[in-house]
Amino acid sequence: MGNYFELITSNLNFDDLSILTFLSERGADIKVKAISKNEIKDIAIEAGTPLTEAALRKALYRLEALMFIKIVAGARSHKVMLTDYGYEALRYQLEGERV
Repeated sequence: MGNYFELITSNLNFDDLSILTFLSERGADIKVKAISKNEIKDIAIEAGTPLTEAALRKALYRLEALMFIKIVAGARSHKVMLTDYGYEALRYQLEGERV
């Protein structure tokens, strides 16, 4: 049986990896730099990979359950930040693509 982390990261889909990439590129790895769901949707549109509301919600739920992202409760809206596990999952996937 292989490494559990490798198994989990190999099952991430395009939407999951896109969100992790957006968070990483924006440096959203601390609460102060966390970004909202609407910002993620806007970034996805700018990047040419628009996410539907349902696809975004599904990806966020999955990534939160895997502890790759953390939801930061705010006064007006919840924001999303990248965890260390999420950063490692993204790095692992990107290194795998280069091989």
